[in-house]
Amino acid sequence: MMLSGSAAIGTGATVPLGDLLGLGWPGALAVWTIPAALAAVAWLPQTRAHTPPSTPPPARSLLRDALAWQVTVFFGLQALTFYALLAWLPTIYRGYGYSAAEAGFLLSLSGLVQIPIALVLPTLLTRAANQIPHIVVATTVFAAGVAGVLLAPTTAPYLWMVLLGVGSGACFATGLTLFVLRTDRPSDTARLSAMAQSIGYVITAFGPLLAGVLFDLTGSWTIPLLLLLLLMVPQLWTGILAGRQRHLSHHTDQRQQAADQPG
Repeated sequence: MMLSGSAAIGTGATVPLGDLLGLGWPGALAVWTIPAALAAVAWLPQTRAHTPPSTPPPARSLLRDALAWQVTVFFGLQALTFYALLAWLPTIYRGYGYSAAEAGFLLSLSGLVQIPIALVLPTLLTRAANQIPHIVVATTVFAAGVAGVLLAPTTAPYLWMVLLGVGSGACFATGLTLFVLRTDRPSDTARLSAMAQSIGYVITAFGPLLAGVLFDLTGSWTIPLLLLLLLMVPQLWTGILAGRQRHLSHHTDQRQQAADQPG
């Protein structure tokens, strides 16, 4: 919730803040170093905190586990689309004649609607027998927002932003919650989170770059947005697999025990 809300404030307030200060967008961006510095100061005491030794992780690497990869790929693909849109959505609307402030507000709106989703959805996920329906609905809504920007960007831009916000916020909250729901030991949760976020954000990093390269090659946002829609297919598939009710530790241990038995 805090991630979504802070990002929404930043995207929506940067241009108006720069105009107010008379420093333009570079001056407005410089202002955001203040909360970053305060956060760093607030975090300093935590660097001295004593962390008790944790239980050593199992010898079997998660890189050989299908469930861990399903969670990782789902997390990486949903974040790829989100960050590609985060990088280029204002530029897309600037191309349709929107001012910098208007384009920034549209992106900010998509972030604001993520706040209640991020607050409420994890509780619903933990109470469900499995998370497949939530993943299907979230990905579908996310895809509908992308399709709206692709097919009719200026017809109902606020609706598309709401759909993007609800869909991306639900996918992100689900991806984070799966780290806990697919494990039943803290050590496994930490290992799955480390794998999914490390590899997942490597996947994510290609989103803004690839969208920009495709725009340079084609001179249009049609192909980049179509690609983001196509990537929703493997996102949905891996999400459905990851949404099944299983625990990583049991899943891993059972497979390991079966492999260790003779004959």
